[in-house]
Amino acid sequence: MHRRAPARGLSADASRAAQAIGRSRGGLTTKVHLLAEGCGRSLVKRLTAGQAADTKELVALSDAVAVLRPSGVDRHRTRLDHRTADKAYGSKANRRSLRARGLPHTIPQRADVRARSSQATGRSAGSKSFSPCRHRSQ
Repeated sequence: MHRRAPARGLSADASRAAQAIGRSRGGLTTKVHLLAEGCGRSLVKRLTAGQAADTKELVALSDAVAVLRPSGVDRHRTRLDHRTADKAYGSKANRRSLRARGLPHTIPQRADVRARSSQATGRSAGSKSFSPCRHRSQ
């Protein structure tokens, strides 16, 4: 009778999750979430599986910010002046979290959210704080 060797390491699913490999329409994919300063220097990076929701990463990225001060002395700066993000990060929970922390942000609303909002109020809806010029410059 042939006995199986004891299982070692992670299962296939756990291994893919640990390596940030996930299934999406195009096959195996990975998403890179990046928080960068205005000049494009990377501050925080996170990898997630391809099927993972983008919106859940914004708060985690914001919490992980640690920018060295120009003098090189003192604690790292953990608060940025302004956040500019893609529509994928524009959930109500993210906006509420950024407002509660007092962090100014520019995130465009998705078309379906704008349409739903305009139907509810009967007037054209646009984000009060959204600035297309500021978003384009980033």
